[in-house]
Order: sequence, then structure tokens, then C-alpha cells
Amino acid sequence: MPFPKTFRSVWLSASLLLSLGVQSLNACGAFDDSIHYFNLFVPEWLFGEEYQPTFYTSSAYYNIWAKADYPDANLQSWQHFFEKPVKEDPLRKVLYDSWIEGYHNVGRDVLVKSVLFDGSMVSIPRQEAAKQYLLLALEMEALSNRPTDTWGYGRQEELTPEAAANLTERLKKAMEREKFPFLKNRYAFQLLKAYRYTGQTQEAIQFYNKYFAPLEQKDLISYWAMDHYAGLLLQAGETGKGYYHFLKVFEQAPSRRHSAYHSFNIANSQDWTSTYKQCQTNQDKALMHFIRGTKQDVLGLEDMRSIFGLLGNHEWLRIVMSREINKLESNNLKFYGQQPIAELMKRVENGQSLLKNEDYEDYAGQLLRFSTTAYYNNRDDHFWALAKGYLELMLGRLSTARITLEQAGELEGPQARIQGELLLAIQLMQQVEPLSTVQENTIAIQLVELFADPMANWSTQQNNQEFILELLAHRKRLAGDHIMARLLAREVISSNKTNPDMEGIDSLLTFINQPDPSELELLALKHFTGNEATWSSFVQDPDAAIRRVRYDVLDIKGRLLMRDPQTLGAAAALFDSLPAEYDFPLEENPFNMSINDCVHCKAYTSASFTRNRFVRKLAEVYQIAQETNSPTDYYLLGNAYYNMTYFGPAYEIMNFFRSGVSYDGFYDCRVALGFYDKAMKYAQEPEMAAQACFMAAKAQQKVFYVKAMADLDQANYWSNKFIMDDWSNSETTFSQVQSQMQAQGYLSYFKRLKEQYPQTRFFQRAIRECNYLNYYVSQ
Repeated sequence: MPFPKTFRSVWLSASLLLSLGVQSLNACGAFDDSIHYFNLFVPEWLFGEEYQPTFYTSSAYYNIWAKADYPDANLQSWQHFFEKPVKEDPLRKVLYDSWIEGYHNVGRDVLVKSVLFDGSMVSIPRQEAAKQYLLLALEMEALSNRPTDTWGYGRQEELTPEAAANLTERLKKAMEREKFPFLKNRYAFQLLKAYRYTGQTQEAIQFYNKYFAPLEQKDLISYWAMDHYAGLLLQAGETGKGYYHFLKVFEQAPSRRHSAYHSFNIANSQDWTSTYKQCQTNQDKALMHFIRGTKQDVLGLEDMRSIFGLLGNHEWLRIVMSREINKLESNNLKFYGQQPIAELMKRVENGQSLLKNEDYEDYAGQLLRFSTTAYYNNRDDHFWALAKGYLELMLGRLSTARITLEQAGELEGPQARIQGELLLAIQLMQQVEPLSTVQENTIAIQLVELFADPMANWSTQQNNQEFILELLAHRKRLAGDHIMARLLAREVISSNKTNPDMEGIDSLLTFINQPDPSELELLALKHFTGNEATWSSFVQDPDAAIRRVRYDVLDIKGRLLMRDPQTLGAAAALFDSLPAEYDFPLEENPFNMSINDCVHCKAYTSASFTRNRFVRKLAEVYQIAQETNSPTDYYLLGNAYYNMTYFGPAYEIMNFFRSGVSYDGFYDCRVALGFYDKAMKYAQEPEMAAQACFMAAKAQQKVFYVKAMADLDQANYWSNKFIMDDWSNSETTFSQVQSQMQAQGYLSYFKRLKEQYPQTRFFQRAIRECNYLNYYVSQ
């Protein structure tokens, strides 16, 4: 959704306002489900974990920070209470119900009773008091309707009203007799939740005001209670007071900052005004603007102006500016991730901004004017030079941006990284002439150091490194260096192993064999092969690194050569030229046959071949068959070429991987079919001919599968659509598939087997063991 033309802090939608009832019950509010990427302006580099909630979503899967809040704060407070620390793993399991190796099948109550204090030096009174509290707290999870599954299917633990009332009374008594203040506060916290979860809102508010509000020293659990209290106030209609308490939780309690941030979800001006009146200091007011300004659905410029007026050049001001820049990046630069980077470069060449529409440009211009003012008033704060330079970059003012960033001088730490990546992006977008070897060597180092990527993984949570790589790939594409363009676009060797082609592999070998590669080319090759050494180790001996890359690609070429029986000799020679580690023992003897395919079944016969020995033997058998027309050798060749396809148990000879959902690698059974035809042609014995005919039928069936799958509507894609065992679940029944095969001539070998070889022993065995043949004959 584009920004509105009238720029002001916008309120969240009415639908979120309607959710306040649920929000107040859960004290966790609506969440920001935005995902920010292509962040050349990386907030995580500039600001500490203290302010992380403003940059992440509530879903752990899209968290761009390491982790939410400070999850170990409670665990650490317990260890402090124990005085003599207990074992961390069982304590973590008890507190968080985490998956812990060795404890995943042990109940948390059992851990409390029998494991947690086993062998510990904790005093007996503390042990017993802690056990009583922890067991009661575990019971409370049922009262709070805690989900019993982690997949969100709605199953809940629940207590009857009678059991809930009984549990509440037990909590009261336990709190009254508890002597340890640490545990007494926790009992009070559980009692507050008990009132809340049993619908006693006013009792819960009164209890908080009686017990927690007077406390002069507020500990972690007191702020957890305040988090619930704030939600209760919203439920009771005291919105100003409720939001103000969420504000204080955010400010004072890192372990509940995420909850408070997303619960501070003011949806109208009336609630904003009533909350503002609760504020006692300029810092309170500025914090309100800080939280609102960082929300995904709010334009933060007006809030930045307010923060500046209240506190001056405060860190909150810089964080809101970072957030606004990230919003612009995510809504614009990701556009170029979904469409060719050429679209962005066209805008650069035409002197346009990098933004998609005029609404964004207008707002970015206002942000730039604010940053420029802050820049000239705070010349010692280099953050504003980075913000000003980046906004100039986004508005297409590349030369001005470069001057701004260069005039900042040599920055240090995270600021130097952002300065470096921005200047690199400008160079790649602005420089007309091809990159020199010296420049490519420098860029290789930058790709490792700027993005803290010593392994050359080329993948960051912000996608900033990928954005630079896309720019590099675009330049190489325009220069006609298609191999390097592919490598910089993050192509990896596994993609070439899945469905390789000879032209592509030969092109790679030509690229690998070129003399004096640049360090950027070496880095691209390192990523391509998945080399696990650090870049510094890899580049120390580039000749050895290149040799390894060459061997990997030659191994792919050898398997491609095997697909054509006429080049088996060349394949054997190539495999023999590789280091011994590339050879491997075969688990299956490819010359053997089986009536029913079982790709992953244990072999009944032991293979005596390694891959290299087998290929040499296969080339020898092929030469003999060509010279003598031996039906046995043609039959063995047919078996080998059938078993080495996707469908056979010896697929690893020709294929690196085997997908369970698509036909990849070598799956062409027509080669095997040709050999079976010759075996039948030259066979003198009916038994031999019957075997060859049956195997030809199997090969013909697989040829049909491949053709039919290629023609299949992808919306109805199903890898087992033609498998007899699954016919009852298929929209296209097996009998219909058989009719298609019959009409298209793909059952001709079954027909021949039935008509010419019904008296052979092999036919009688096959019809008993093969459901497909049995089905065909019975029709």
C-alpha cells in the first residue's frame, strides 16, 4: 500500500481497535507482521539488543534479531535466588517447557520433584519452598488456557470453575505463609493471573494496587505483573492509564518489552490524548512517540519531530529514522528482488529515484530534509551522514550521496560497514566502465568483511549482501560473462548436479581453467561449490582451491558422458583421472534385474564393483556387444542403463540426488529400451527373450511416466499418480491410465510378452509377482 499524500502519523485500522478486547485479555496486543529486507541500512549493526522489539515481528520465523526480549532473565533470577546454582538444563525445561536433549520425555513436575535439585548445594528450606511454588505454577498453566500443542490447533488445558476456585484459594494460602520475598512475589503474580483468568477483573486490579503498586523496589516479576495490570486496565476501560503502564513496562523491563511494545497499540486520538496526560516527564512523552513512530502502519516523521523537540538528538530519534528507512527499503527494493534488477538500473540510468512511486518519493524527500537538518546540527554524530547519504541514494542522487558518505571520513565499527556497503552499491550502479581486476579483488574482500561472512554463505537476514550480489550479477550479464553472472546470482553446484547439461558444464570448465582469476571469481567459485573453509584459508592456496572445483565439475561431466554408451570409454578415463576419493563402492550390482522395482531396498546380492571399475566394465561389455551382437551382453547393458536411472536402485552412479516428488537427473529409459530390443532380436532362447521383453515393458512404462508427468497440469501435480498402489486415491484411476498407455502404444511389450512368451517359466513367475503384468493379462 503506498503512503498517503497527506503525511501525518496515521492511526492503526479500525479492525485493530476492535481487537482491543482480546489484546487486554492477553496483554500482548496486535503484532507487526512486516518483514523488512534489502536493508542496506541495518539497524542491528547500529543499535543494541535493548531496542530490538521495534525491528522484529511477533513470529519467531520472521525475527530479524537473534531472539525476542531477554528470555533468560527469569532463569537468571531463579539461579540468584538459589544462591548455589542448580543444573541449567532441567531448570530451563521447567521454566520454559523447552525441548532439552535428555529431558524431552520427562514431565516437568517430575523434574521439579526428582531432578532439579539432585546433587545441588541449595539449602533444604529453599529447595522445599521452590518445589512447592513451581508445582503450583505448573498447575496454573491449565487455568491460563495454555495450548497443549505448539502448532496452533486449538487444543487447550482447561480447569473447571470449581477447580479454578480451589487453585485460587491454594495460591492465597501459599502466598500468606511464604517467608522468602522472592517466592512471595511470584505467588502474588500467580494470584493476579488467577483473578484475571477467572474473569475477576476488578479483584485483579484491586489486588495489584494493594500488593504490587506500593513496592518501592520493583523486581522482574513486579513488571510482569504490571504488564498484566495494564491489560486489565484496558479491559476495564481505563485506556490512558493502561497504555501508560505498558509504556513503563517497555521502559523498565526488557524481559517484557516485546509484549509491552505490541500491546501499546493506540488506535485513536482520544486514547492517545488520555495516555499523554498520564506522562510525568518529557522522556515519557518521547517514548510514546518512539513506540508509535516505529509501528509498521505509521509514518514516523511527525513523531521524530516530537522526539527532537522533547529530547533533542536522542537515540530513540535515530532508531525511528532507521525504521522509516527500512520501511522505504522493504516497500521498494524488494520490488527488484522479485523482478529483474535491470528495472532498477533503468531508473538509475534515467536519473530517477530507486522508489516505485511518487508517494514514496515525496515522503523520502521530507525524511531527507529532516536528516539534512540533523546532519548539520550534529556533525559529530555520523549516523546522520549515513541517513542523509542513504536517502539521497534512494532518491537517485548518487553523486550527492557519494560525496556525503565520503565527507564523513573513515568511520569505525558498524557505521563503517554501512558506509562501505552504501559506497559499494553506488559504485556498482554508477560506474560505466567494467570493473578492473584490482576493483574485483577489493570487492571480494568487502563481500566477506562488510557482511561478516567469512564462509561466503552469501545469505543474510536483511538481504543486503544479496542486493549487492544482484548488482554485480547484472553488470556481468551486460558484459556477456554469463558464467560469472550465474555464480554471482548465487547458483550452486548442487543445481548443476540435479539436471546438468554438457554445454553448461563445458562452459564452467572453461571458466575454471582460465588463468589468473580475480579474487571475486575465486569467491564466487567457493560459494558455488559449497567449500566449507574460511575465505582467508581458501584464498591462501588458490591453485588447490581451483583444482578441487575442477574435480567436482569433471565428476559431473563424467556422469553426463555415461548417458551416451558411445562415450563410456571417455567417461571411464575421466573418472580414473580424478583423485581416489571421488570413487565409491556400489551397494547394488547394476547388471542384476528384479521384477519389482525397489529403489531403497537392501540388496540381495553383494556388488563387487566400485564406480570406476564398473564404468570400465560397462564400456567393455558395450564393445563386446557391438562386435558380437551377444544377446546376453545387450541384456546386461539394458539392466545397467535401467538401474542407473532415477527409477533404479543403482541411480547413484549417474545421479547425485534422487527427489521423491519429481523426475530429476538421468531418468531416460529409452537407452535401456534400445538394448532390450537388441537382446530380444538376437536371443536364441525364449527364456532370455521373455526376460528382455519384460524389462523392456518396465522401461517403456517409465518412458510413459516421464512424458505424462511433463504433460500433467501442475495444479494437480502428484508424483505417484500412476503408481498402482495409489490408484484408489488418484483422480485419474489406474485403469484410465492404462487405457491412455494402451491408446498411445506404451503397452506394446506387455502385449508381446503375453502373446509370444506365455509358456515360458519366466512369464509364469512374472505374472505372479508383477501386479502390472497381472492386471494387463486379466483385462
